[in-house]
Amino acid sequence: MSGEHHQPRYADDRYASQRRLGFPWLRFLPDLEEEYRASYLGLNTARIRASFVIGIVGVFGFLLVDHGFGLGLTPERAAWIMLLVTAPALMVPVAATLRPEAGPYLMHFVLASTIVAALSILTVINIGRAANPWFPYEAIYLVVMYIYFVSGLSFYQAIVCALTLSIAFIATNTALREGGKLLYEGYFVLLGNAVGIIGHYVLERQARLSFLLQNELEQQALLDPLTGLMNRRAFGTRLETIWRQARRNLCPVGIVLVDLDGFKKINDSCGHPFGDSALKHIASVLKGAALRPLDISARYGGDEFIAAWYDVDGVWFAKLAEELAARLGGLECGMPDMPMKVTVSGGAVLAWPKPGLESRDAIKLADQLLYECKRAGGNRITHTVLRKDEQVRAA
Repeated sequence: MSGEHHQPRYADDRYASQRRLGFPWLRFLPDLEEEYRASYLGLNTARIRASFVIGIVGVFGFLLVDHGFGLGLTPERAAWIMLLVTAPALMVPVAATLRPEAGPYLMHFVLASTIVAALSILTVINIGRAANPWFPYEAIYLVVMYIYFVSGLSFYQAIVCALTLSIAFIATNTALREGGKLLYEGYFVLLGNAVGIIGHYVLERQARLSFLLQNELEQQALLDPLTGLMNRRAFGTRLETIWRQARRNLCPVGIVLVDLDGFKKINDSCGHPFGDSALKHIASVLKGAALRPLDISARYGGDEFIAAWYDVDGVWFAKLAEELAARLGGLECGMPDMPMKVTVSGGAVLAWPKPGLESRDAIKLADQLLYECKRAGGNRITHTVLRKDEQVRAA
């Protein structure tokens, strides 16, 4: 789901569990790792594009300073390598960020392009040093820091790229520098890698922790902590989206509103832990009955629950409404010889969204049916179809 905002439908403790478990190797559990990478690409595509544009500007800026001002440190052959190899390599990720179909492969482009650009710059440095002992080999440090802190590579990708560059630098400069000087230069290159590894590790760890905390906070804002269902506010937002889509596609939406019968008596007689278990049981049944992507269920408030089904068959929905009362109840508490049974009352409404018929009308009618059931003794769910404006006004 690259580029999309993740919004869980039900309680998902993967984020809190992963945070408690820790991630010293900068890896999450497989499904969470995939989600993090998709989120990273969605949030950082613009940053990756900007970082490689900076690299391109740096390449042409160096050539401008060297040749435009007549310094002449870079031999012509080295300048052509920067123009024909380094700059095009840096342009590849920029182009990839502009093509949506390249999204799954973007980080591969970034890694390959960074390695090619880094090794081509090393080649330029070596050519320059062979021709001019005063050539600024310190540019290699800038490349190392670019790899770790600018390129947008992941931690392990950055290590692979920077170590490849460092090993190539030491290997190719063996013939150019005396042993003592090469040791000195190699030491500082490896020291730059150590700084980059530590800094990049801290940055990526913080990014991963922020990802976990943000998703935890979103869930706290959207989900009921006891049952794991959506809260009333989140349900209302999602229902409006479903309602508009059903109106466009001319298909029905089924809504069921249920309430525990005598919930206060249950808590007083059986205890609040049993009452919580009863609420969790209802949540579990509704969650299991609303499994499709556009089916939703929520704790509407207190001991009241609501669920909605998108584009359902009328016969199926009527049968579901009849069966739900038995499936939602069934728990017992109290003395064996005088058990107290948990039952529910509810209203079920099948509606065809259209101008003048809003989701609140269907919910209001379901609420009316619910209280009619309670007055009739409870332990049932009444079903109706909402089609005509007269029914809307009655509701």
